Amino acid sequence: MGALQDRVHTAVAAVLLRHLGIAVSARSAYPAESTRPPSEPAGAARGEVIVAAGAPVTCLSIVCEGTVKLSMDNSWSNTFQQEINLAPSKKSFVDFIVEQYEFFGERELQHPQCRSVATATAVGAVKLMQIDKREFDVCLPLLTLVLDDHLKINALTRCAFLKDLTTIQKENVVDKFCLNTFSKGDFLCREGEMGYTFFILKAGKVTIFKESEQQCSVMHVAHPYESFGELALMNNSERTASCVATTDRVECLTLMRQHFEKLLGPLRAVLARNAHEKVLKKCKQLQALPEEDLKVLARQFEEEEYLGGDAIITEGEVGHKFFVVMKGEVVITKTLPDGTKKELLRLKQGSEFGERALLYDEPRAASVIATEDTTCIYITRKVFEKHLGPLKDFMERHVQEFEKREVELALRFKDLRFGCILGTGMYGHVRQAVHKYTQEVYALKAVPKANIVEAQQQQHVQNERIVCELADHWSCCRMKRCFQNEQKVFFLLEFVQGGELFRLLSKKRRFALPMAVFYAANVVLALEHLHSKGIVYRDMKPENLMIDRTGYIKLVDFGLAKRILNSRTFTVCGTPDYQAPETILLQGHDKGVDHWGLGIFIYEMLVGHAPFKIKAGQNQRDLFKKILSGKYDVPNFMTDSTKHLVGALLQPNPKKRLGRGGMNEIKNHSFFIDIDWEEMQRRKIEPPFVPEIKDGFDLSNFDDYGDFTPAHQRKSRASTYMDEPSLWAGFDMIEADGDIDF
Repeated sequence: MGALQDRVHTAVAAVLLRHLGIAVSARSAYPAESTRPPSEPAGAARGEVIVAAGAPVTCLSIVCEGTVKLSMDNSWSNTFQQEINLAPSKKSFVDFIVEQYEFFGERELQHPQCRSVATATAVGAVKLMQIDKREFDVCLPLLTLVLDDHLKINALTRCAFLKDLTTIQKENVVDKFCLNTFSKGDFLCREGEMGYTFFILKAGKVTIFKESEQQCSVMHVAHPYESFGELALMNNSERTASCVATTDRVECLTLMRQHFEKLLGPLRAVLARNAHEKVLKKCKQLQALPEEDLKVLARQFEEEEYLGGDAIITEGEVGHKFFVVMKGEVVITKTLPDGTKKELLRLKQGSEFGERALLYDEPRAASVIATEDTTCIYITRKVFEKHLGPLKDFMERHVQEFEKREVELALRFKDLRFGCILGTGMYGHVRQAVHKYTQEVYALKAVPKANIVEAQQQQHVQNERIVCELADHWSCCRMKRCFQNEQKVFFLLEFVQGGELFRLLSKKRRFALPMAVFYAANVVLALEHLHSKGIVYRDMKPENLMIDRTGYIKLVDFGLAKRILNSRTFTVCGTPDYQAPETILLQGHDKGVDHWGLGIFIYEMLVGHAPFKIKAGQNQRDLFKKILSGKYDVPNFMTDSTKHLVGALLQPNPKKRLGRGGMNEIKNHSFFIDIDWEEMQRRKIEPPFVPEIKDGFDLSNFDDYGDFTPAHQRKSRASTYMDEPSLWAGFDMIEADGDIDF
């Protein structure tokens, strides 16, 4: 197989991995009888039309680089859909963005006319791997599950009630669909029955009709790729029509409300929360809130509707609510000394008013009137303070943090004084650093550029920088600045003074259950934050958890972390004891490896060693065999809830692993029954252990390295490495010349 064909097969395999979560070898991505060489990779410049609506479709296109926009107008859409025996669209077509390792053209290739129902345009520079009609037909059995997932995502996106689900929510829901088949004359649902199921028609035709005493009235004939019954996900109501199979074989992908609600909760609440979060992110008063706090806050807002002319706030009344406009418009007016009303401002969606009610008990300074039918969400000061504390305190903390950040951004490398070594790694080491003017203590990680290039770790270093910039939660060790000179790159980090959790675990041998629950909850919040940013950590172990001076723990060392958003990554990395089966099997992995790592971590805290521990004389191959077997010892002292949680996290199949549907699956487990997650988020729970720390310079919780100089430091002390500046983009060049002696 040639290099070009390898690349095509690799692209197909990546699509299968992304959608199925299973490995398909690049060489087996096509069945053996598929021997026709693939076409040359296609490229398209920004704005270039790849295929126009109505043009012949000759191939399935997989986006390998860049993004593609699909769009069409209704006049062409309805005409063509009628020609190929599809029901006409009742709504305007929503533009779809096709991203890396997604595809388009599969629908058209399954119909004789093979003409595009949409115009595909390159958003930026694009590279495509294309599978022609003959190859597509040969591959179709292998691609069936991928196409089904694609169909589900598109149906959810097109559905008026479901389009506002987030991308992650849609991808999680996809796993809950089942395939059902019906014969001609079978009823999918009957008018008057309670509705529980949402249908996506995959094959065949379904007639939707209403019955009366005299006659049946056909409302619509559904064709493949249409969906119906979505109201069943919204509420507990009777079907308003009957649906019957009108071809010999009908295939439907079905989603039951109970499965949806078990995963995400009631649909109305999910959509309301999504809408609230979206609008709150636009509020100037709340933009400083961390994302986790914003999510907590969004759940507490209540919704209220007003008719045009209704008073929402009345001047002179004492206020206790803060409002955000969801839809409609309001006008703010103030009474002048002569008694007339003066219009001050008009506000639309995303605008807030009444914020002083969260700070002060005082009369409203103006009135707010709905100028049309308007929906607002609101929160009272009492509810706000219950979940986030007094807004005034938060604002003061934010000002202090902002001022501190300004100082850090102005920090010069030459103003740092270097202390003892705090730790060493494969490529670099960490020293204590003190700002000579502010006396602020930091940890400075130094990595020689030559070592990075020799190990081909340039992208890993950039990944680490990007992740550190995004990880702004208290449970993650924060990066203050990053520097470079000719020899090294430097990460200036928050100094976490209580030492490694591994050191405490080694001393105690194993933790009592309440202690393990507390630390596991810490890690859950850290992973939840990283996953919300599209980051997979990939290096869970007690050595990478540091205890701060208050007793809470922080994730450190983001060298293996990677931002992968909704795709998968294939790099084999991490501590062997903690590696997930999909990593070992080279199947590609996503955030599921962190859920696996959490299970290993909880087990190790309670037992004193990792679950797949091997005997003396055995090697890494034996370890991986044991991990893949899924068998481990369960001590008698483990509680039932602990056994269940660890077992659910150490599920070998990543699609069945707890956490697949989001961190709430883990947070709601009975293992964490005593954890108040909002109190945990605010660091209000008393830690089980608080380290003894004399002052900001105390290093008693770290190993003493004395005058030890790391081997990689001795090796590269005099070496310089000059290369393309883009390799080290984002690292500020320091003022000092020559090597920095650490």
